[in-house]
Amino acid sequence: MEQEFLTYLPLIERVIAFVVRRHHLSPTEAEEFESQVKLHLLKDDYAVFRNYEERSSLRTYLTIVITRLWLDVRVSVWGKYRPSAEARRGGPIAILFERLTARDGHTVDEAYELLATNHGLSITRGEVEELAARLPHTRTGRRFESDDILSAWPSPSPSPEDAVVHGERAEVETRRARALKAAVAQLDPHDRLLLALRYRDGRKVSEMAALMQLDQKPLYRRLDRVLGRLRKTLQEQGIEGLEGLEP
Repeated sequence: MEQEFLTYLPLIERVIAFVVRRHHLSPTEAEEFESQVKLHLLKDDYAVFRNYEERSSLRTYLTIVITRLWLDVRVSVWGKYRPSAEARRGGPIAILFERLTARDGHTVDEAYELLATNHGLSITRGEVEELAARLPHTRTGRRFESDDILSAWPSPSPSPEDAVVHGERAEVETRRARALKAAVAQLDPHDRLLLALRYRDGRKVSEMAALMQLDQKPLYRRLDRVLGRLRKTLQEQGIEGLEGLEP
C-alpha cells in the first residue's frame, strides 16, 4: 500500500490543490490542510486506499474523501460559527469575507487586504464596501482616530538603512528558498514525503516510523542521505541553508 500511495501522490496533490482552490484557502491554510490530508491517508495502514472499491475513478473517490476531510476540518476550526443567509446567497467570496470579519475579528480594511494578498482574489475596494454594508455581521461603524493619536503613531516604514539591509536579506532568502524548492522537487516522492513529515509537520522519526510501519533506524539513515543530497546541491550553487538540520 505504501508503494501505491507513492505512485498516486501526484494525483493526490492535484486533488488537494483543487479542493484548496474551490474553498479559497490561504497559502498557510492550504499548506496545513495538505499535511492533514497526507497524514489522514497514511492512517490505519493506508485504510483509505484499502477501502477503495473501484466503483468510480480513483480521482473521484479521492476528491470525495479529501472534500469530506476539509468539511471536518472547517467544522472543527469554525466551531459554532455559521455563515449568515446573506453570505451564503453571496457565494464563496462573501462567506470568506464574513468569516474574516465576523469570526476572525479583522477589520474591513484588513479583510480586503487578506482577500487580495493571501487568497489572490480579484476584488475591488468598492465590492468589499458593498459586502460590508450588506452582511449582518459586518454592519458596524468604522472607528477613526484623532490627528493627535495618528501623529504620535510610529511609522511602519523602516529607515533607508534598514530597508537596504532588509532588501539584501530578502534577496538571499528568496534565492535560497527557490534553490531548495528546486532541489526538493528532484527527489523521489518517498523522500519528499519524509521531508514534509519531518520538517514541515514537525513529526518525530519514531512517529513517522509508526505511521509508515517502518523500522526507525533505516528511516534515520534515509533522512540523513536525503539531507546530504540537498546540502550538496545547494553548496554547488554557493548556497548555505541546511546548517544544523539533523534527521
